[in-house]
Amino acid sequence: MKITLRNIRKHRGFTFINVAGLAIGLACCLLIAMYVLDELSFDRFHRHLDRLYRVTVTYGTPAEPLKHNSNTQGILGPVLAEEVPGIAAAVRMIDQQLLLRYGDRQYQESRVIAADGEFFRLFSYPLLQGDPQTALRAPGSIVLTAAAAQKYWGNENPIGKTLIVNNQYELTVTGLLAEPPRNSSFNFEMLISMSTLERGAPDWMFKNWAAFNFQTYVLLQENANPGQVETNFPGLLDKHAGQLFHDLNMTADMHLVPLGDLYLYSSLPNPLGPRGSRSNVLVFSLIALFILLVAVINFMNLATARSVERAREVGVRKTVGASRGQLAGQFLAEALLLTLLALVVAVALAELAMPLFRILSGKALELQFSFNSQPGKLSLPLVLALATVVGLLAGAYPALVLSEFHPVEVLKGAFRSGRRGASLRRWLVVLQFGISIALVTATLVVYQQLRYMQQQELGYNSEQVLLLDFGGDAQVIRQLSTLKTEFKRLPFVEAVSASQSVPGKGMPDAGGVFRDADGEERNTSIKLYLIDFDFVDLYDFQLLAGRKLSADVAGDSLAGLLVNEAAVAAYGYDSPEAILGAQGNFWGRTGEVVGVVKNFHQYSLQHPIVPIALRYQPEYATRLSLRLHSDNYRQALADLETLWKTLVPQRPFNYTFLDENFNRQYQAEMLFGRLFSSFSVLAIVIACLGLFGLAAFSTEQRTKEIGIRKVLGASMGEVLLLLSRDFLKLVVIAFLLVTPLSYLVLRSWLQGFAYRVELGADVFLLAGLLALLTALGSIAYQAIRAALRNPVEALRYE
Repeated sequence: MKITLRNIRKHRGFTFINVAGLAIGLACCLLIAMYVLDELSFDRFHRHLDRLYRVTVTYGTPAEPLKHNSNTQGILGPVLAEEVPGIAAAVRMIDQQLLLRYGDRQYQESRVIAADGEFFRLFSYPLLQGDPQTALRAPGSIVLTAAAAQKYWGNENPIGKTLIVNNQYELTVTGLLAEPPRNSSFNFEMLISMSTLERGAPDWMFKNWAAFNFQTYVLLQENANPGQVETNFPGLLDKHAGQLFHDLNMTADMHLVPLGDLYLYSSLPNPLGPRGSRSNVLVFSLIALFILLVAVINFMNLATARSVERAREVGVRKTVGASRGQLAGQFLAEALLLTLLALVVAVALAELAMPLFRILSGKALELQFSFNSQPGKLSLPLVLALATVVGLLAGAYPALVLSEFHPVEVLKGAFRSGRRGASLRRWLVVLQFGISIALVTATLVVYQQLRYMQQQELGYNSEQVLLLDFGGDAQVIRQLSTLKTEFKRLPFVEAVSASQSVPGKGMPDAGGVFRDADGEERNTSIKLYLIDFDFVDLYDFQLLAGRKLSADVAGDSLAGLLVNEAAVAAYGYDSPEAILGAQGNFWGRTGEVVGVVKNFHQYSLQHPIVPIALRYQPEYATRLSLRLHSDNYRQALADLETLWKTLVPQRPFNYTFLDENFNRQYQAEMLFGRLFSSFSVLAIVIACLGLFGLAAFSTEQRTKEIGIRKVLGASMGEVLLLLSRDFLKLVVIAFLLVTPLSYLVLRSWLQGFAYRVELGADVFLLAGLLALLTALGSIAYQAIRAALRNPVEALRYE
C-alpha cells in the first residue's frame, strides 16, 4: 500500500487524468442508471401487476391495412366481465377536461379520468379516506388527491363536499387519494365515476360496437392463462357485433397486453398518461457502456505508456525476490484504489449534476442507494462490484505487461517497450475516437431531424394563432356567434373560428362509407373534423378541387363535406376531382363532398398524414382559434381577457398559442436530443483527457529528439506536426472504420419517422472534422510547450 500511495503522489498529473476520466465515466453511468431504473420501474407498484392487462383492438376493411387501436368500445368492459371465463373484473377509463367550481374558487382541470367502480380493485392507488369498494360506484362521485382537494378546501376534510361541474351538475367527494406515484402509466389527480359520464352521454358512446373511445383494462383470475382468455374474443365479437361488422365490411379482433409492458414496450398510444421508449433505454444503456469503455481505455493506455518509466522499479523489485504474481497484484491494487477513489468523486459529481440532469431528462430523480434491490434506487453492492470490475479490467493488462519485464535487461538499460504494447495503445485510441465520432455523428443527425420536423411546412399557417379552450361548454357554444362578432371588433384580431379540434390535437375516428353516383360503396376509417365556416380561411388550407364550405350555400350546414388528399387516396379515387359529389356517411349523417384540401399535418411529423373529413358542426366545438396581428401581445392578451371575462364570466381565460401547442408533441425528442448530446460531449471530454495524457507522455519520451531537431532548425509548426501526426492518423482511421456502421444505425433510427431528413455525407464529414480538431486541440498544448522549450535543457544531460 505504501508503494502504491508513493507512486500516486509521485505521478500526480497522470493520477489526476486517470481519476478524472474514470470519475466522469462512472458519474455518467450512475446518472444513466438512475434514468434507466426509473424507466423500468413504471407500474411495478401494482399488487396484481402479473394479472393486469389492457385490451387492444385490431380492425380494418379489405380496402385498407389492419389498424391497431388502444381504444375499445364503451360497451366492451361490462360484457368482458360478465361473459368471458378467466376475467375477474374489467374497468373502462377515459380522460376528461372539467371546469370545477366551489364557491368563488374555479379551476380548469385536465388531469381527470372517468373510471368504473372496480378501479381500486385492479389498481393499487391507496385511499387516505373513503371506501375503495364504493368510492366510484354511484353517479356524481369524485375522488381527489390531497393536493387537488387543498386547492378548493384548504386543510378542511373534503369528504362529502360538492363541486359544480361545467356550471351544470354536482360531484360529491367520496374519497381522498394519496398522490399517485410518478412512475405510473396513469397521470391523474381526480377520478370521477363512469356512471356520471354515462348518465349524460349519447347512446352511441356506450352502446355502439363500432365506436372506439375507451381504454379497457381487465384483471384476470388467479392462474388464468391470457392466451386461453383471448380464444374467447372472436366468438364474443361475433355474438354482439357480427352483423354490424358485416354491414360495414369490417373485421375486428382483440388482444391482451400486459400492463407491465404498457409504458416501454407498447407501440400504441396511451391517452391516460406518459409513454416511454424502449429504444431510448437501450440507447442510453449503450452510451453508458461506451463512456465507461472510453474511460477504461484511458486508464489502460496511460498505464502501459508509463511502462518504460516503471521498468526500473520492476527490475529492482524482481531482483530482490518479488514474484510476478506479487508485482501484478500491486499494479492491480493501484488500479482498484484509483477506481474506488474515482467512484467517490463520481458520486459527488453525480450529486452535483443531479439538478441539471433533472432538467435534461424531465424527471424528478434522486441519487439514492440501497443495500438490496429497490425500485428506483441503485444497489450499493452492485455499484461497488461494478467499480471493482472496472478497476480489474483497467489494471489487468498493464499489470501483465509490467510484471513480465526481465530484470537483467531493465537494469542494463537494454529494455525497450515492445511493439505489441504500442500497437495496442494505437488501436485503443482508434476505438476511443471511433466511439466519440459515432456519438457526435448521431448527435448531429438527432438535431437535424428535430429541426427538420419543427421547420417543415405543415400545410397551414400556424403563426400568431391563439387558442381559447372552453371544453365544449354548452353556454359558450350558445354564445359562439356573439363571441366571434365581439372578438372581430378588436383591431388586432383578423379572424375567429370555432372547432372541435385544432392541429396538434386528437380527432375522433369515424368509420365512414363513401357512395359514388353509380352506387358503389367504399369503406375505410377516417378522422372527422367538426368546424365552422371560418375554419378553412383562418388556417389558410389550400383548396385543390371544388369549393370551401360556405354559409351562403344552404346545404353546407347540414350536408357539406371537405376531405384531404389522404382521404382521396384511401377511398381509392384517382384524383381530387373524382371524389367531388360522393356521398359520405359518418355517425349516421350523410353529406356530399364539395371540396378537397391539400394534405396538412394534424399530428407531429413522426406520424403519416391520415384521411380526414371536415364537416360543419360547431355545436361540438371545444375551442376558439383567433388569428392575431399585433406589435404588443401583452396588451392584446389583456384586452382579450377583459372581453372574455365580460362575455364568459363562468369560465377562466385559458389560452395557448398554436405553434407552441403543436411543438409540445416533440418534447420527448427534445429531451432525448439534450440528453444524448450531453453524454456525447462527456464521452469526448474523457477521450480528450486520455489523449492529453498520451501526448504528454509522448512529448516527455521524445524530449531529446525534439531538442536535436530544434538545434538543426526545426520550426514550431514542424514540431507540432511531428507530435500530432501519429495521433491524427489514428483519428482518421477511426473515422473510416466507424462511418459505415454509423450510417447503417442512423438510417435504421430514421425509419421510425414518417418524414425524415436524408443522410448526406456532410454530417459524417463534419463529425470527422470536429473529431480531428478536438484531437488536435488536446495535443496542441503539449506540442507547443515542447516546441517552446529551450533545446539546451533537453540536451543538458546527454
